[in-house]
Order: sequence, then C-alpha cells, then structure tokens
Amino acid sequence: MSIRSIELKDVRVFSHKWWSFELAPITVICGPNSSGKSTVLKSLILLKQNMESGKTAGVPSTSGLLALGGPLVDMGSYASFASKGQADAVAGLGIRTSFAVSRQAIAGLGSSLVGLDESASESEVELECHVRFRFGTWQEPARGELPRAVRSRLREADFSIMHDEQVLLSWKVELPENSSYAAKSSYLKTPYVLSMPRSYLEEAGGTEFIAIRGRGDSTDVRFGVLLQGLLPSMMIGRLRTAWMKEHAPGAVADPRDRAIPLPPLIEAAVDSIRASLEDTRYIGPLRAPAQRVYVSPADAETQLLESDDDYVIQSLRVAAVCTVHDWRPGRGLHETDLHEALQYWLHYMRTGMHSSPRTDELVLDLLGDSIIQPRIRSPYGGRAYAMADSGFGYSQALPILIASLMAKSGETVVIEQPEVHLHPALQLRLADFIVAMSSAGKRFLIETHSEHIVDALRVTLAEQQLEGTASDGACSVYYVEVGENWPRVTNLSVKSDGTVSDWPASFFGESRLLAKRLMTIRVEASRRRAGHARDHDA
Repeated sequence: MSIRSIELKDVRVFSHKWWSFELAPITVICGPNSSGKSTVLKSLILLKQNMESGKTAGVPSTSGLLALGGPLVDMGSYASFASKGQADAVAGLGIRTSFAVSRQAIAGLGSSLVGLDESASESEVELECHVRFRFGTWQEPARGELPRAVRSRLREADFSIMHDEQVLLSWKVELPENSSYAAKSSYLKTPYVLSMPRSYLEEAGGTEFIAIRGRGDSTDVRFGVLLQGLLPSMMIGRLRTAWMKEHAPGAVADPRDRAIPLPPLIEAAVDSIRASLEDTRYIGPLRAPAQRVYVSPADAETQLLESDDDYVIQSLRVAAVCTVHDWRPGRGLHETDLHEALQYWLHYMRTGMHSSPRTDELVLDLLGDSIIQPRIRSPYGGRAYAMADSGFGYSQALPILIASLMAKSGETVVIEQPEVHLHPALQLRLADFIVAMSSAGKRFLIETHSEHIVDALRVTLAEQQLEGTASDGACSVYYVEVGENWPRVTNLSVKSDGTVSDWPASFFGESRLLAKRLMTIRVEASRRRAGHARDHDA
C-alpha cells in the first residue's frame, strides 16, 4: 500500500479548482518562499493527524470533526485553512492509494470486473482507491449563556476504486441537512450517511441479512455510518427477521439498529487509506538540536514525532534488535539491523566512502538506567565526542536517516528542508542516501530550497538508470511559484539521463544570475583596465 497522489481545493493559496500532485517514488517540491509548497506537504500530514486521532480514540465516532491543530501540524483556524480566509468556504483534500486484493474478493462483483478477474494470473490484483474529502464549519449547539463554538467538520467524502483508470466501484459518505437515516438507538445515532450501489451490496451478499430502507427500485442504498477519524468504520442497519430466524434460531428478534461491518471490498479500500496515512513518517523543518545527555527510560514508548529527539534516542536504544530494509551499491536490497545500517550510512555521510566503518560512528554511553549520552566519531584522530559538541548537522540528519531506514517498502517519508544545517557535500550524500532508500521500495515527498539536493537526486538516479538499477519516472520535481491569483505549478519531467527539458528560467536561476553578474563585472573591469592603459600611453 502506498500514496500515489495528493489533491487540494480551496486550501490556502490553492483555490478555484482541484490541484493534483502525482507522487513518484521520489517527489520533490521546490519554489520561492510563501508560494504554497509547504501547504501541499502539510495537507497530507493533516490527514495523517486526523487518522491518528481517530486511532487514538479507539472507538467509532459520529462527530466527523477536522483536527486542524495537533501534535503533527497546526493549520490554525478554519478561516486560515480555507482559501482567502473564508470561514464559510468548502475546502477539499484528496489522496489516491494503491492496495492489493485477492481475485476471490473481486469475483462476481458485476460485469465491469469480470474481465479483470479472468485476465488476472496472479493471486492478487492491484487496485487504487481515490477519496476526496470536503470540509466546512459547524456551530455547536448552545450551552447556556456560553457562545456557540465554531468547529471544522467533514461534509462529505467521495470514494472510488479503480483499476487502470477505470472506476470499478463508487460510494459516498455525506452529512445531509436533514437525515432520515439516523439510527433510532440513542447510542448509535449518527448524522452521517453512507450510500453505495444496491447492485454491489447484492453481489456482496449484504441484502441477504441486512434490511434495506427506502424504495426497492432505487439504484443506491443508504445507511447511517460511524466514523473513525474521517473514514467510515461501521454501517448502522437492521438485520432481516427471516435471516435471524434461519441463522440464529431461538434468538429474540431485535428491532433496533446495530453496527454492521462494511462490505469487504469497501473495507479493504478504506483500510488502505488509513494504513497509508498512519504509516507515513514526517520529519518537519525544525528538528531538535543535540543535547549533551538525554533522559530516556528503557520502557518508554516511541514518540509520535520523528523529528523529536526522544524518538531518535528511543530508536537508537532498540537499534540492535530492530530489523530494517537497506539498499547499498554493490549489495542491493537486504535486511539488517538499524544499528549496523545507521553506522554504515553515518560513515558514508562523514567520509563519502561506501565501506563499512571499522569502529562505530555513533556511540551511546549509558550513564544510568535512564540517562544516555550520544557521541559522534570525529574526523580528527577517530575519537568520539558528545554530539552536542559536533555542531548541528548530525542532530538534523539523524531523524532523516532513522525514519527512512525504519520505513517499510511502500511507506512514504515526508521531509521538509532536509538540507538544514548541512554542508553542500553532506547534502549531496544525503541525496544519495534517499535514492538508495527509494531503491529499497520506500517513497519520499521532499520540500527543499537546496539546488544541491535536486541536482544530486537527478544525477544519482541517472547513474542508476544507466546501470539498470532504477526505472523511468523514479523522480518527479514540482516547481511552485507565486502567480497573480493562485500558484503556478510546473511538473518538471526529469529524463532518464537526468536532464530537464522544460526547465523554467526562475527555477534555481540565482546561480546563473550571479554568474551573469560576475561575467559583467569581469567584462567591465577588463574594459576599464584597457582604458587606463590607453590613457597612460597617451
């Protein structure tokens, strides 16, 4: 399962239409400050934050509230989240994920799937799930003399399952103005409604045991639905009396609505969205600086934020027993433990050499049961010094190395400004590391201002394609710049040789501008020297 695209509509500067960003194995977003780059990344993390909050709650919900502020990202109020500060605007976010289902799961689901099932030779079929969420504001009921709070809330979500761009199944979750489908039982009452094709529910066997409300000739069936985060979790319906008598003889007929699992294919698609977002790893632009010592109990739980120093130290404590998927030149894809992989890549970051270090690059000194001092190998004499005495670079790079190594194949690592506090030489080596992790099946979404990282990614991928170890389309670069009313987004096509045919003049044009100014200075200085020489001769 992996995330294949991100979409925004009427979110901050991305207004008036759906803006789509297709994600390659490595996707880079560049552009001037305040052009909208970070909004793309933060929108994805906002969806993750709401999946995490639903997971933390542990029980289905009926609120559909959008958590704009939280431990991962703070988008401010709804007015600052929606385009042009309009509190009454309908803002939209969407993603597309891939997932695999068994051929048995799609067998007999209608004529549109028959050909797909018959032509499949593998035991599983790769599908995609596309969802678009739409949000608005909602005023809570009055409570005495307290002012009515305005909350952000899910209005509707459109889902579809696709194969080769063909839509196989569509369904919707919505918040009707006056819902007549709310469950009668007070503990299951929900304002949200799920609608799906009646034909699919019949083919999935749902109509055999679920009582259907509404007209029998309707093409869609509707149920109340409980949510977990922003996604449907359980339908609300009533079991058919005849089915109860046949399958549960002696059971007391219960006329009340009850929670019913989602149909299998819909549940698999929803699970792919939830898992893809929950498994996304996020390293923000403000990584914690190195401390001299850390207090980290051995039984402490890993923190939510990959850029936190607690997350780094807790990961290092279990590094020797944590299995990761690594990729290295000459060795390819392999399994190893986090400790060994981290020592290798730290050695490469320091020396630029692809070889295993003779001694550990990173040493953890246990000064007590809960007190740890990390030390980094020095380039002078091989001694290790406290990481706090080694500048900011290692503390900024470590979260990226650890999160990327610990990611599994198909999972997405989101990194804002990976170049922070890194010398250009280390930026190039970090780009090499990202390409290596991409070769291990991990996916990256990167926002950067570094020309070095973009160029290094292009060159390294071109070298791998020349050697046959990388495929076309391994890297996509979006250039976002300020437009008159909304951003101008250019999807740069990176060719197999690393070149870009449609390179905008403003894309990292500062180097060329400085070179032009320097050439102008040299020409003018030469002209003036020639003039002085003529005056002297005269």
